Amino acid sequence: AIISRKVFFSTFFCAWKMMHVLCIIMTFICSILMLKDLEMPPWFMSISMGLLWVSLLSFLKVMNSKLSTYVSAITQIIKDTFWFLVILVIVLFMFADMIHIAKV
Repeated sequence: AIISRKVFFSTFFCAWKMMHVLCIIMTFICSILMLKDLEMPPWFMSISMGLLWVSLLSFLKVMNSKLSTYVSAITQIIKDTFWFLVILVIVLFMFADMIHIAKV
């Protein structure tokens, strides 16, 4: 039981699997909100649709070996440049906030 628990947690916290779980949860929430005719924020629906498209890429990665090479390369590039992208987004928000304050 200890080995299976370790294997479960080591594979469950993979980025692709966490994305699939999040995609299923968000799609389920969107479906319930649509069936009950409740107001759904547009950003929630757009994030859910984006996750569904990325999930489709993950599915196609398994089906086509050439596409798998490209998706794996893009994933590795994003992993390598993650902290650069974080700083870039912070600087982008900094300038957007400065321009917003200057216009007010």
